[in-house]
Amino acid sequence: MRMDVVFGVKTDDMEIARAWVEQATGITGEGRESAALGGDYYLFKHEEAKLRLISNRDFEDYEPIYTESDEWPLALSLEGAKKDSPLLRGLESAADHFVKLQEETY
Repeated sequence: MRMDVVFGVKTDDMEIARAWVEQATGITGEGRESAALGGDYYLFKHEEAKLRLISNRDFEDYEPIYTESDEWPLALSLEGAKKDSPLLRGLESAADHFVKLQEETY
């Protein structure tokens, strides 16, 4: 069973958030750019799942990318993780930095 999870990030500073994700998961982020993902973002690749740390505002119309987290300036998506994933456990245990907003199991 796999899942996708969206977290709100408790900062509006992308570099601080990147360091928090790296600390919680042990994965180094790779800087990327995508108009569909709010401009500059970080991709964290792992054999088990992928994570994306994004600005949660479309830079053209300023609408939230993840509507369930529209009050959060930064959002972190964890895609394709197993329920017992150490990545998920690491993020959930860093509650001082991340808030789980949405979870979908498939």
